[in-house]
Amino acid sequence: MEEKKLKILSDLKSNGIVIKYQNNEDLNFSPEENLLEYKILILGDHLVGKSSLCMRFTMNEFNLEIKSSDKIECYVKTVRLFDQTIKVYLIDVYEKKNPNNFIYNDVKGAILMYDITKNKSFENIEIWKDELIKNSGENVPFILIGNKKDLKFLRNVDNDEATEKSNNFGCEFFETSCIESDSVIDAVKILIARIFYNDLNETQKEHYRVLFNKHIPDENNLEGKKYIKKMNNNGEVKKEEDKKKGEVIDNNIKEDVKKDDLIKEENKKKDEKKEEEKKEEEKKEEEKKEEEKKEEEKKEEEKKVDEKKEEEKKVDEKK
Repeated sequence: MEEKKLKILSDLKSNGIVIKYQNNEDLNFSPEENLLEYKILILGDHLVGKSSLCMRFTMNEFNLEIKSSDKIECYVKTVRLFDQTIKVYLIDVYEKKNPNNFIYNDVKGAILMYDITKNKSFENIEIWKDELIKNSGENVPFILIGNKKDLKFLRNVDNDEATEKSNNFGCEFFETSCIESDSVIDAVKILIARIFYNDLNETQKEHYRVLFNKHIPDENNLEGKKYIKKMNNNGEVKKEEDKKKGEVIDNNIKEDVKKDDLIKEENKKKDEKKEEEKKEEEKKEEEKKEEEKKEEEKKEEEKKVDEKKEEEKKVDEKK
């Protein structure tokens, strides 16, 4: 691995490339340390989110007001990976037939990027790949990214179709969301790891094998395959978790509704019982009044009988 301290940065500036953002993460490294420089192209159609991906990786930020440019822009971030300090230059390529072929010189890797809501941007990935191979050769490692997975309700590119294409390309595939910071940083670091791995000789690869177990998937690296599979399935796992959370919420709501229904039913029974008790009380009151009335009538009848007897008695006495 040849030492090229800031050579790429100097070349970019001398060729009029706009250095948009730099983030060194306050990394400290000695002047004697072998600083690696990786020039990585972001290739894809207009408005697939290339600038947003660069912004998310370098600054871990998302800006809705970020504007697409007709100039080649470069985002720089210095990272620490595998005990190595690596300065990463993400270059946002804005058109397929770029008049400035300089950007393809000394390219270490590339990201082929499409928008999951725009099928045409997915179809054009083949053109971008051909452009990369034509200008930089067949040995440049790259990954495939389907961006804007947060807009799944507008999806026009099936995940399985993209997975099949990545298998045909022989590269890793990720679906990302720059808004939600989903898989962006991990995907780029996977590519950086792949670049680093490709630059090693066999002795060095053996030396770094343990460190690569979680980063470099190949036919001899089961842990790497598991890691990438996990990365690719992040969206499905999250979807399943959200579904389970939704089911729990639905069950809780149903349970609350059930409790409310039980309470209403209980209150209804209490009201019905009170109503019955009230009717029973009214009935008893009516019966009591009826009894009192009958008693009054009886007394009145007895009184009349007594009065009649008294009259008869008086009549008898007169006789």
